[in-house]
Amino acid sequence: MKNSNLIIVFVFISMLIISCEKDTDPYSKIVTDNPLKSHIDSLVHNTFKDYAVKIETAGFSLAVIDGSKINYYNYGETKKGNKILPDENTLYEIASITKPITATALLYWLNQNSIDINTHIKTYLPQNLSPNLSLNGVDITFKHLLNHTSGMPLFPNDIPPISDLVTDYDSTKIYNYISSHPLLRTPGTLPTTIQEADAFYSSFAYGVAGIILERQTKLPLQNIFQNIIFQQLQMTLTTLNKIDNITNKAYPHNASGPITYSDLSGFAGGGNLRSNLNDLVKYVQAQINASNTNSLGQAILQSQNPTVQINLQDYYALGWEFYLTTSNKKLTFKGGRSPGFTAIITFDKNSEKAIIGLFNNYSSNRPGTTFFVLVNEYFK
Repeated sequence: MKNSNLIIVFVFISMLIISCEKDTDPYSKIVTDNPLKSHIDSLVHNTFKDYAVKIETAGFSLAVIDGSKINYYNYGETKKGNKILPDENTLYEIASITKPITATALLYWLNQNSIDINTHIKTYLPQNLSPNLSLNGVDITFKHLLNHTSGMPLFPNDIPPISDLVTDYDSTKIYNYISSHPLLRTPGTLPTTIQEADAFYSSFAYGVAGIILERQTKLPLQNIFQNIIFQQLQMTLTTLNKIDNITNKAYPHNASGPITYSDLSGFAGGGNLRSNLNDLVKYVQAQINASNTNSLGQAILQSQNPTVQINLQDYYALGWEFYLTTSNKKLTFKGGRSPGFTAIITFDKNSEKAIIGLFNNYSSNRPGTTFFVLVNEYFK
């Protein structure tokens, strides 16, 4: 009898210890659809588990591509506290990942109209803007817009702070800004350091690129994207339009919690698209498999063409950028940040590998730091 009682007590204490260990294990509370069956599953989970348990983290979705094989991983919540796990159809704001799409659409339009990329843009904008579309006798060209050598600012200095979340800065305000502000530097000036390259980066220039497309085609930018890119690639949900009535969407978050979607109307070409993993996988596969056999493929290849080097390393293409891994492998990549969202795409055409990351947290939560840990391991 005594032995029996001792066994019961031992079992009870063991269960209590196990229960306590589980309660104090932060990783046990991670909500995810990661099946944790393969090496890739474990690599993703082990890389992101510390990020997933951060109190500020809302949710995120990842696609890991290896040729035709695609693994999707979703973590957390579409909105903190709603207990809804995102999936591959959940819409996120992709911010500056809009830029290579704008670049592709502009290059496609230039090619279709036999316009050289080195053509001056002043012909395609209101005449009164011309004096401030050049400096020191050098005019801005389409190439300057797309490779961040236009001399235009990141954002105009009369725009409310981006942290104000909703900013209605339309084409009229962009025209007014150009007409009253000279360029920061001579167009075509190439950066010589990473710091200079980052300082030359211009969302404003991409806003202008989108406005030129709208002005010349007399169509909204969403329709232009739809006609040139989205329909051909069957990207059915990617949109510049507001998504208030869409249920399956991620909500933006900062350190304090949920915030409001951005609306940068005049900068739509620089960073206002919403998309999901399903559509972006199609987009990345089109990047990897692009060829000169069709007009869209030609424009895609042009957008990947390196045009700016820093210390003999490719840095800017036309929309895309380049990242050198810790094992010295050059990847094509683009990151995007908006209030409450971070989005990153990186791919290697030779191995046909890619990773897409969508996060409904702003960069202050440092999702990009963890993302590139995965990148450096996956692309070894």
